[in-house]
Amino acid sequence: MYGAKVNYLDLSFNSIETLKGLERFTRLEELVLDNNKLGDTIVNLEALINKLCDSYPSLSYLSLLSNKACPNQLSDRDKDESDYQRYRYYVLYKLSNLHFLDSRRVSPPERLEASSRGEFTRVRRPSSNQDVTDTISPPPAFTARPLPNVRKVSIQVHRQTLGRKPFYFKQ
Repeated sequence: MYGAKVNYLDLSFNSIETLKGLERFTRLEELVLDNNKLGDTIVNLEALINKLCDSYPSLSYLSLLSNKACPNQLSDRDKDESDYQRYRYYVLYKLSNLHFLDSRRVSPPERLEASSRGEFTRVRRPSSNQDVTDTISPPPAFTARPLPNVRKVSIQVHRQTLGRKPFYFKQ
């Protein structure tokens, strides 16, 4: 009913897992989705950003903090600042009209970097129906032994020379 009239929408802290139903808000300029569950059912960030790009071409403010889709230390302790920066480059590459992403203004140098590197910063994951071990090929089989056959010889005395005098070890 109000979708065509709404420019600003804050849906933080609502346990949202998908963007289904938001396509009716065609005039959105600002969208805040902090502290939801985006990314749990959306397999990758690329699908989420493509949906945002297609549905909201005039979006200038986006915040996805504390969602699985946003790789920062608030949502995952295994992520660091470089993961978050790659995420920013990719999102800014896809949504070039953004002036703010998450809690920070988009700077001109960051926008320039995103336009040149953003396409290459997306994260690729194996598809869920393919086992990761299937992608690793086994090492080639050797037809001949790489080392010659050597019989095990029990050596009782090892001889080593230190300096000029011979030195003997006994086992």
